[in-house]
Amino acid sequence: MSCPHVSGLAALLKSVHPQWSPAAIRSALMTTAYKSYKDGKQIIDIATVTPSTPLGHGAGHVSPTMATNPGLIYDLTAVDYLDFLCAMDYTASDIEILSRRNYTCDPSKTYSVADLNYPSFAVYVDVAGEYKYTRTVTSVGGAGTYSVKVTSETTTVKILVEPRF
Repeated sequence: MSCPHVSGLAALLKSVHPQWSPAAIRSALMTTAYKSYKDGKQIIDIATVTPSTPLGHGAGHVSPTMATNPGLIYDLTAVDYLDFLCAMDYTASDIEILSRRNYTCDPSKTYSVADLNYPSFAVYVDVAGEYKYTRTVTSVGGAGTYSVKVTSETTTVKILVEPRF
């Protein structure tokens, strides 16, 4: 049931911000969603009756009011999606079928699915090492203060965000 509700909220956001791309709207909905209720209790997974995880609740419950002014967004263009298809090893003919345009992946470029400027990501760690993910945010709320808070449930994973402020 969430799909029609979120689709309706996306249409409302588009009416408030007609210049926003679909990716900007998705970003606003995702980054302003909440994972705990006003009383501080976590969202419960109805199947297990335990606190839900991002794999169960996704970004969380959408907050239409907060989404109208998210401050920062993760935006994408059509070319970003086409490059994502290149990273997934789609052929030129596959990409043409999906996008209805000619697009050839640049053979001199290294494509990675991790490069998609998406508001969330998961890291599969199969060997010790360093994994770097880059995201670009765009201010849509005017002047303000940017600060970062990222946590990990394990001490074996160390997270660094640059710039911190």
